[in-house]
Amino acid sequence: MKRWVSVLAYATLGMVLLSAWVMRAEHRASDAASALCVAIPVGMPAAEARRVVAAAEGLERHLDTPTGMLAIFSGAFMFSRYTCEVTLAERVTATRLNHLD
Repeated sequence: MKRWVSVLAYATLGMVLLSAWVMRAEHRASDAASALCVAIPVGMPAAEARRVVAAAEGLERHLDTPTGMLAIFSGAFMFSRYTCEVTLAERVTATRLNHLD
């Protein structure tokens, strides 16, 4: 009986630590994507916006799209992604924060 209590205690501790890590990783990715979208105001020149995206902390990758750029930040698991979509031509026309899960 003592052995099962010990196993259950370690399993519970493991789940608590995993939950804390997941919450931290998701929060970090969300904050990084949000900070990037805030750092790129509408009207900023496109070249400067590209430099800001390239220098962003926590950035997993950025993609050039026909209408602008997509900055991708990873959450806790491989399918959890936070993105900052930047629409631009000569200047930034819009930014949008998204969460893909």
